[in-house]
Amino acid sequence: MSHPPSGQPSWMPPQDPVPGQGEVQPQPGGPRDPFPAGPVQQPDLGQAPQGYGQPPQGQPGYGQPPQGQPGYGQPPQGQPGYGQPPQGQPGYGRPGTPVYGQPPQGQPGYGVAPGQGAQVAAPPQWVPAQKPEPLPVEPRAYHHFYRTPAHRWWKPLALVALVVVGFIISSVLVVFVASAIELATGGITAEQLMAGEVPSSPGFFAANNIALALLIPFGMLGQWLVYGQRPRWLSSVEGGVRWRWLLVCAGVVAVIWVVYSVVEVALTGFQLQGTQIALWLTLIVLTTPFQAAGEEYGLRGTLTRAVAAYFPDGRVALVVAMAVSAVVFMFLHDAQDPWLNIYYLGFAVVASLLTWRTGGLEAAVAFHVINNLIALVLTVLAGQTDSLFEREVGAGSPWMLVGVFLAVVVALVIDRLFVRSSLRRATAPGAPATLPGGEPAVLPGRSS
Repeated sequence: MSHPPSGQPSWMPPQDPVPGQGEVQPQPGGPRDPFPAGPVQQPDLGQAPQGYGQPPQGQPGYGQPPQGQPGYGQPPQGQPGYGQPPQGQPGYGRPGTPVYGQPPQGQPGYGVAPGQGAQVAAPPQWVPAQKPEPLPVEPRAYHHFYRTPAHRWWKPLALVALVVVGFIISSVLVVFVASAIELATGGITAEQLMAGEVPSSPGFFAANNIALALLIPFGMLGQWLVYGQRPRWLSSVEGGVRWRWLLVCAGVVAVIWVVYSVVEVALTGFQLQGTQIALWLTLIVLTTPFQAAGEEYGLRGTLTRAVAAYFPDGRVALVVAMAVSAVVFMFLHDAQDPWLNIYYLGFAVVASLLTWRTGGLEAAVAFHVINNLIALVLTVLAGQTDSLFEREVGAGSPWMLVGVFLAVVVALVIDRLFVRSSLRRATAPGAPATLPGGEPAVLPGRSS
């Protein structure tokens, strides 16, 4: 009875040894000796016996497929792997869709670092909405300067309301102070004040001029608050008072108006009989320029621009705004004499034309200041200060038409001088520095 080899259960049948796996080859010429007499060659510590864990030559190792056959979990050549579509066919799902977890062809891969392969598109960033440009983006004349991307239908109404409310409140305060001073000095009685009588006294004259002068800051502040245009843009289309041009206009008006006044005095006669001449002249010189400028900033400036903003066409805007400001100017003087009303209307129209043709208020301010200074000085020297605020029927005469004619002459001379200057009558300060194509933006010519 044969015994199984050592290490094999007795109930298993005997198996032939696998070549190359631990079999002891018998020595040629004799039977196999399971207990050799000589010492057995042991491997060094940490090394496996020779042949241990290595398959015979020509057979694959443990866990490796035979050569020429696909490995475990790998498809044969020419067939797609598990979970991968065949070559040339779209991935799992609808035709034309990419494989799950892989980006479509032609698009950067998920998680690709910048600089390695396709670039990853930057996520969209939030950009705050830009406010509309408050200044003209295309060439605009002075009266049309509120016709900007920031214009809204309610803004002219809000601007005029702010200026009017400010003027009324300041006028009440200034008149209250002047009344208190006149009561304290005996210039007016309480009975006259309660009856609404306003005497032509130096105090009330100065109060009237100061109240009108405040139209300048009210107009500038209202323009800044409502339209976002800085105060300096109310003076001219070039962003400020052009002082040299203002002096040139004042010189032209002074020459013509002095000649006109001398002729008028020679024809009507003049007698020096004024009182408090020094006080009156001081108040006239100090306050009248600001009073005249305030009327121009309020009427030819704020009101004209507010009305013109409602009309896209510049010519229509000019005509309508000029007519409205002239009528308001006439009614504010509260004259019942028709000749005075004709003069006020003509004066206002000429001032509006000067503002339009010169691109600013300097010429109109110079015309208004020189006219008022000469007229007030003559009135004080003649002792007619009691008639300063009298405009009843008979206060004027047809001679006022000569003044309207000379106002037109003044406007023509100033316009010719302006054409020869380097000033502009239309600008676009809100326009970009360059055009979309990269060319520099060109503003219109100085006299266009």
